[in-house]
Amino acid sequence: MRSIVAILIFLAVGLSGCFDPTVSVTVHQMGDKEIFEITTHHINGLMQFTLWRSDTKDLIWDVNLRSYLGPELVYGDIPVNFKTFKGGSYSAEQEYPASNMRPARLPSNCRLYLIVGMQYDTFMAASATISKFALTTDENGHVTSIIPAHFTSDDYPKKQ
Repeated sequence: MRSIVAILIFLAVGLSGCFDPTVSVTVHQMGDKEIFEITTHHINGLMQFTLWRSDTKDLIWDVNLRSYLGPELVYGDIPVNFKTFKGGSYSAEQEYPASNMRPARLPSNCRLYLIVGMQYDTFMAASATISKFALTTDENGHVTSIIPAHFTSDDYPKKQ
């Protein structure tokens, strides 16, 4: 019996790193829309999408995604009536700008920070984590690059 328990613990600990949740984000332009393409692995749903200026820390767009699993997110469009991994039907909720107002165009020649929050399951419980990205925009406010980033809570946006 002890050997079975030891093997199960070994497998749980040894394999836990094999199923780390990941999110990658790319951006492309379609007409006047910025489309964030989101690729995920080993998650149950996206929970947060928060975008802000790195220089002023001004919030640009903040959305509670409520377990959204869509392959893309159009800047300014709030996902509605989507199915979650458990089969429920939800709609995301925009936190900023208030009253579901469309966010302003992305600022030109700017560095932006993005947090994408996600929910996933571990061996023992439901868990959550975030992925951080840095974006740059050109003179027209179009995203020209997006890379994984390492920033601290000191870099987080101002409360609105």
